[in-house]
This record gives sequence, C-alpha cells and structure tokens, in this order.
Amino acid sequence: MSFSTVIRLDAPPISSGTAASPTKRVISRWELDIKEEDVDVIRAVDWDLLQALLLRLDQVPTLAIQSKNESAFRWVVQAVGQGSILAPALRAEHLELRWIYDSEADSDRQQGSLDILSAQSHYLVDDMPVALNPVERFELELRSLTSEDAAISYLRTLLSDRSGNDRTCL
Repeated sequence: MSFSTVIRLDAPPISSGTAASPTKRVISRWELDIKEEDVDVIRAVDWDLLQALLLRLDQVPTLAIQSKNESAFRWVVQAVGQGSILAPALRAEHLELRWIYDSEADSDRQQGSLDILSAQSHYLVDDMPVALNPVERFELELRSLTSEDAAISYLRTLLSDRSGNDRTCL
C-alpha cells in the first residue's frame, strides 16, 4: 500500500501569569497522501478505524486527504459524498479532499491543488443555475484542466441531464 502521512503538532499558547510548564501538544492537522493507484486497495483501508482514531483525540484535527491519482481520488470523493466514510469529520468540517494536479502555465509544468469540498459549487450556464456535488466538482476540475470549453460542455450536459430537476450539493 502506498501512502504517506504527515501529522502536524501544535502547542497551545501559554497564558500569561502561569509558571512555565511542559505544554501539551495537540495534533492540528493530519495529511494522508494517497499514492496508491489500485482503487481496491484504497477501498480496503479501514476507514472506520481511522475515523475512530480521529474522534479519540482531545481536539479533532483536520484530516486532509490528497492524491494525484484520478481513480483513487474519485473513489474517496464518492465514498465521502455518499456518507460511506468519514461522515463525522465531514459534518464537523474537519475534512479536506485535496486534488493535486499538474498544470501548464507559460510552458512550465506547475503543480496545483484544489480542496474539492470547498471548491465553487454553484454555476450559471446559459442563465440556468447548476449546483454541483463534490464528485461533479472533481469531474469539472478534470475537464477544466483540459480546456474551458470542455468544462462548459460538462456543465451543459449536467444541466441537460437534470432536465429541470433541482439537485443539491454538499
């Protein structure tokens, strides 16, 4: 399994007038970088155990899951959106789903990232509103990396497929 993790520890500020004592460090951020390409391996992760571990901490940190792998990241976004994994972290707003992508700017390859959960979710296409759930936001981001026309075409397809039905986003 190919993952890397970074845990950031922070010490709370010492209040004035107190004797210097060892400060208790808390986990403020937990980053899980998914490098695995096999979606079945990602699916087999004990997500309930990870969630239970997060909830046992004194202060629940932000869990940032990031990946450059399209299929693995898509599965995580779908599972979170369906409430299959990490629902308490999502409800508590302690979750980031960060897509890492390569972009070309002025013929230089650059790396960028986007938190799918905080990405724009409402668009106007042909004067019609379109609300996107996290999976649709990710799909739109993939298309926008190709071209603006591909992104607009995707939004028009969503609008057409919904044929007037109102859908909400996360």
